[in-house]
Amino acid sequence: VLQAAMIDAGGNIKNPTLCMDAENDATTESVKKTCLAVKNAGTFEKTIIYPPFTPTSNPNDVAPGHLIFHEGVSIWQQDLFDFLGPRLAQNVPSQPPLVHN
Repeated sequence: VLQAAMIDAGGNIKNPTLCMDAENDATTESVKKTCLAVKNAGTFEKTIIYPPFTPTSNPNDVAPGHLIFHEGVSIWQQDLFDFLGPRLAQNVPSQPPLVHN
């Protein structure tokens, strides 16, 4: 039910979207299908599926690939910066806004 709702919601996203997952997360299909819905709706998207991730510990026994976002920041952080950088630069005003007191 949640995966279907994510895919439906993906078709309504109007902002550029970066989708990331690791091959050994519980499923990569929901990420792929959600981002495909974003793309099919005409919104820019980028999907990155990383190789399997092995965490140093997994006390809650979740899919190991899910922990890439907790322990594997160094793996994906540059991809995030590369995605956000040009989009944030487009929205930087040429002059700081005036502050009225």
